[in-house]
Amino acid sequence: MHRPTAHFRASGAEAKGASNLSQSAKSHRYKGKVEKHFTNSNPRRMWQGLQIITDYKTTSPSPTSSDVSFLNELNNFYARFERGNTATATKAAVTPDHQPLTLSPDDVGAVLGRIVVHKAAGPDGIPGRVLRACSGELAEVLTDIFNLSLAHAVVPTCFKSTSIIPVPKNSKPSSLNDYRPVALTPIITKCFETGWS
Repeated sequence: MHRPTAHFRASGAEAKGASNLSQSAKSHRYKGKVEKHFTNSNPRRMWQGLQIITDYKTTSPSPTSSDVSFLNELNNFYARFERGNTATATKAAVTPDHQPLTLSPDDVGAVLGRIVVHKAAGPDGIPGRVLRACSGELAEVLTDIFNLSLAHAVVPTCFKSTSIIPVPKNSKPSSLNDYRPVALTPIITKCFETGWS
């Protein structure tokens, strides 16, 4: 009777060894798949790899967010505030003694270094994490752009772009009034505003 028990234990150990071997092979195959995402210079594949590692699941959009008629209706609802505004924008005349405000690369670099990295990127798609990590390299370039803008008293068009995100005020929105418009502006624009204020 003792012999079958020993045989049972031996087959249990063999099964466990085979299971560990199978698990190791699966782990190695999985590791290979993940590493493939990082070997080429394709950013999309890299982000897919990060999503696999972190088990990131994208949230599926609500049915209304892909409905074009709903989006147009929401756009008209938000634009109703501008319909009555008939004043045209005028540019202030620059006088000869005009001394434009100028920023230094140190000022711009300091502002870039204080960017909150977890905030959403604006319509330009440039994340704050990138701007903050590359603040040393970008400071001089952005300083030139900011100073030109201040000298000519013109804000670049790309700085004025905004994405309006409708955020539901409650769990089951039933009317257009149940959405709060949240404006996402480029992070660079926020840095520009902060740099000279």
